[in-house]
Amino acid sequence: MKKRYYLHGDQVEGNPEEFYCASCDLFVDRPHFDQHDNQPNRLNNFQKYLNTLKSWKVIKKRTKTYQRPKNPPNLFD
Repeated sequence: MKKRYYLHGDQVEGNPEEFYCASCDLFVDRPHFDQHDNQPNRLNNFQKYLNTLKSWKVIKKRTKTYQRPKNPPNLFD
């Protein structure tokens, strides 16, 4: 069975109150994301989302280990 690949800000399947934070590599609640924006020398959440989306496009071409649902809920798309 393929593993689910989460982008930064993806809603956790089965738990609409939690989202994936790529910076922390954890599932967190919505307020967690507010502490990452507007910090000097750090990507904002939308930039992190775009980076993980770019990574996903490469990963899905190179491996069959991961999958993503079509249009999963995300805080930043």
